[in-house]
Amino acid sequence: MNDNYIEIVNHLREQIDIVQVISNYVHLEHKGNNFVGLCPFHQDKNPSMYVSPTKKIYKCFSCGNSGDVFTFIKKIENISYSEAVKKACELSHIDPPTFFSKPKKINPNQNLYDAINKLSEFYSYMLKTKLGLEAKNYLNERGLDDKIIEYFKIGYAPKDQTLSIKYLRQNEKIDVNILDKIGVTSYSSGDILDRYYNRIVFPISDINSNLVGFSARRFLPNQENEAKYINTSETDIFKKGNLLYNLNNSLPEIKKSKVVYVLEGFMDVIALYRAGIYNAVAIMGTNISENHLNLFKKLGCEVRLLLDSDEPGQIGIEKSIFSLANYNIPTSVVRPFSLAKDSDELLNKYGSKVLIDALNDLISPINFLLERNGKLNLLVSSKQKEDFLNLIKPIYKCSDSLTKANDLSLISTNLHIEKDAISDILTSSNSGFNSVTNIKATNLNNKKSELIPNEYFSLNGEVCINLASYLEKKYVKQYPSKIKFKFLKALIFNEAQLIARIFKIRECYDYFISSKNSYSYFYISELSTLMLYIGEIYQQDSNLKNIDDSSFANLQTRLNLSMEEAINLNDSQQIGEYTNLINILNCLYYSKSNFDRCDFDNFARLIKNHIVNLNKFDIVNKRQ
Repeated sequence: MNDNYIEIVNHLREQIDIVQVISNYVHLEHKGNNFVGLCPFHQDKNPSMYVSPTKKIYKCFSCGNSGDVFTFIKKIENISYSEAVKKACELSHIDPPTFFSKPKKINPNQNLYDAINKLSEFYSYMLKTKLGLEAKNYLNERGLDDKIIEYFKIGYAPKDQTLSIKYLRQNEKIDVNILDKIGVTSYSSGDILDRYYNRIVFPISDINSNLVGFSARRFLPNQENEAKYINTSETDIFKKGNLLYNLNNSLPEIKKSKVVYVLEGFMDVIALYRAGIYNAVAIMGTNISENHLNLFKKLGCEVRLLLDSDEPGQIGIEKSIFSLANYNIPTSVVRPFSLAKDSDELLNKYGSKVLIDALNDLISPINFLLERNGKLNLLVSSKQKEDFLNLIKPIYKCSDSLTKANDLSLISTNLHIEKDAISDILTSSNSGFNSVTNIKATNLNNKKSELIPNEYFSLNGEVCINLASYLEKKYVKQYPSKIKFKFLKALIFNEAQLIARIFKIRECYDYFISSKNSYSYFYISELSTLMLYIGEIYQQDSNLKNIDDSSFANLQTRLNLSMEEAINLNDSQQIGEYTNLINILNCLYYSKSNFDRCDFDNFARLIKNHIVNLNKFDIVNKRQ
């Protein structure tokens, strides 16, 4: 390394504002003569990295990581020192010296990026033609004008399944092998087809604004039996857990405002953009991943959770709250909408002012959990209250002082417990749970209640026995303990009774979801998922009395489509889950048992017993 090189690097170091550069990666706050922030090189919960603008260095007093601006970029980007110098110059809008401007390395995936860009351009063009007129009208009716469509690069995959493939192969000279690798192709009778055909297409970009995949949405009434969205399967450049829809567009506003709205769907993100809110992203139907958490941590932003107001959306908020708390990320929850299911619906029905007012109606994570579990009657007994307090410890401990004070008052009022007693539990060293999907009741006042014996249920027909037996075979491997499985077996049988009646009698479904004594969810995950599918079928047709031939075929089609998507993703866990769902659905449908009339006394007893069985299994599961 010659003296000229060293002299230039030293000169650049003096020119570059280290605070401004590091702020692109870490949120920094002024403290005395220095700036402080959470160190990105270890799981930092309290700001321990100091940046000195005068000395031009940074140092973490927790993990010991230190150096100049170039060292910081080298480590965080995992690049060479020379590349770090060039990157620092780019971030500081300084032209790097010529010997740093080496020819760019050829990206091994560049041909994939090029192909996706050409395909996106084709879809955008098709939306403007007569072939895309129905899709264009649909988007216009949903409030999306030409500027919005252009900004989000929304397109249309034509009904002719071969059209896009022919265009890319013949006009753009793109090899079919590349088309396979970007996840656009499907095959039938030797023909190469576009798997997104006859759908509205939303391009998805990575953080660097590279198009990496698509999500294709149905929009016609005759597509109701098809999956709502078809996403690009996992490819070399499309990793769903790494992506957030609209992140590339919203990043400047997120950095500026230090706030990000996390939503569930693309149309919701677009709705916020239409209302003038530019710092919104969507999690693409997945839970918040570890990569997302690391990104939010790096950005130093507050996460505002705004998932759908239906049950899956609310459960998603619960999961996200605990994940974010584990990473010590500031979090608030947009109070669930009462006037609409999601942002898109609220905007289209009531306008931007109502939507913005709703977005500003923020509650703390603990307030959200308090309200939600209160509505589910999970905060009644002393044991339930104690479990709840232990559960929210990690959230309470990472809250700021003002939020803690407000939450303490809310908890005291709702649980009818003195603040001092609550504070003692929340600040004690006993650890709470790290994560949760549902807070299950553990009401010890029901000690005298016995589990309903199998003989009682055998009178009601073989459907429940067969279904319970099927589920037992799966879960016995997960719960080898005989004591645990004894209680789980009763719970499985109980839930088989409930789902069988709900499947065959609409009135049971209505009674179950409206019952104040019901959890309105199943412990067995397959039954919980099937309940959501059944609920959607019933809600679509208010006159439907049970899952008849037509609705059964509808359910079969939807499950098979989901299975196909899981196969395309090569997701063995999802394939296994959908196999179970299809088997359970068949078990319910082909059973000879019919519940001709709804015996509400018996059904109410089943629901009460459901809670007892959940309690008992929860208790023994914790003790073992």
